[in-house]
Amino acid sequence: MLQPNIVCDKIYDIDPTVLEQMGIKALALDIDNTLTLHDSQEVPEKVRLFLDEMKQRGMGLFLVSNNSFERVKPYADGLGLAFVCKAAKPLTFGLKRACAKFNLDKKEIMLVGDQLFTDILAAKFFGCPCTLVTPFQIEHQKFLRFKRVLEKPILRAIHRRKDGVTHV
Repeated sequence: MLQPNIVCDKIYDIDPTVLEQMGIKALALDIDNTLTLHDSQEVPEKVRLFLDEMKQRGMGLFLVSNNSFERVKPYADGLGLAFVCKAAKPLTFGLKRACAKFNLDKKEIMLVGDQLFTDILAAKFFGCPCTLVTPFQIEHQKFLRFKRVLEKPILRAIHRRKDGVTHV
């Protein structure tokens, strides 16, 4: 159930040709620990270069975050990206809004995120492909640290698995 289609260290390790072969037309991007450090407004240079390359290839990009408007809008504006905030992942409301907003079928978008129990589970519930990236840092909030502990055995199984997953 929590098996991502692609597993990689950071978002900039995703191979654009693999996305094209899968028929992906847009990336739905989590922010915290996927594109930047938790609660940061900075965009790492390698992330910016990756996003620029994706845009040049014609890949649609938008943010889908559980965070508030006040957190997401400045980050989205800095990247020139559209966004859906308060996405309620692992529920599918945010992904449904994004598909409707950008006139995309759920098989044409790939959700990219760092958390199994929010990002990957949301993609699985919605029925869209997904990529799991390694977080930039381990969070300090107790609830998030607790979720990371619960993820560990599942992550070990995902990393051992070779069939049905592209490891980058």
